[in-house]
Amino acid sequence: MDFQGALRYGLFEKHAVPFFIIDLPTWNFDVHINIFKVSDREARDSWLNAEGNIINLYLVDATTNILHGMRNISVSKPVSEEIRDILEAQLSTNEKDTEVEQKIGQVQSSLSTDAMINSGKMFQV
Repeated sequence: MDFQGALRYGLFEKHAVPFFIIDLPTWNFDVHINIFKVSDREARDSWLNAEGNIINLYLVDATTNILHGMRNISVSKPVSEEIRDILEAQLSTNEKDTEVEQKIGQVQSSLSTDAMINSGKMFQV
């Protein structure tokens, strides 16, 4: 497995939880975001109002902890703004991180990454 070659990224949202999707030619994965995990309110507010759109990807062997690859991608500004908007909705519709974690579990148990790709928005890097 590696990060070389064509790469698509995408966004899937359910229950005010953004799932960021990486789709490579031979494999894919999704990452959920729970904004409540950023416990420092000032840091959380700063991140939600930031203009940044770069995401760093690291390919690490979970058994050996050896880093096999790194790649950074630039996410389009509308997608990065949509992620932040979803997270602001997450803050206003939930009271604590455990509520969000419960919703994440529901989505993960009912949808595969492939299903998220098929119903989400995908973009070519």
